[in-house]
Amino acid sequence: LIQQAAYERVHEKELRSYHFSIGLQILKKAIHTTQAEPLSLVAFIALEQIIMAKDMTVPDPKVRMSLALLFLRAGKHSIQVAAFPSALSYFERGLSFLGEDGWELNHELSLRLHESMCHACYLNALPDRVPAYTDMVISHADDFMDQVKCH
Repeated sequence: LIQQAAYERVHEKELRSYHFSIGLQILKKAIHTTQAEPLSLVAFIALEQIIMAKDMTVPDPKVRMSLALLFLRAGKHSIQVAAFPSALSYFERGLSFLGEDGWELNHELSLRLHESMCHACYLNALPDRVPAYTDMVISHADDFMDQVKCH
């Protein structure tokens, strides 16, 4: 009760900053896996803290791409365990970290996140959202096989 009262007194912008910092600190301690290994439960807790930070701006492109990759991995894991709404949320957050320069900074990651969003939209019965992501894939795909994955 006291903890909740103290939490409610903190300004929302400050809370977002705290959540983001906590998430990053947890990730620094939790991420020791390769891309082939599944994310740990602690990594998912850290990503949830970062989601609670909402629209925090991350100026460092390297950090943004690392976070985008972690959210892609979390979304793929969520699909494997049939947690489709969570997958959609993770992919959306991953896309938000790409930023406007995501295609230039990491074309492959951008492509995979957009493809995954197409898939997650279908799995969540949101077919009306698919064309926006499909169009991005088609306009940025290097070859026909990349385009096919979104259809």
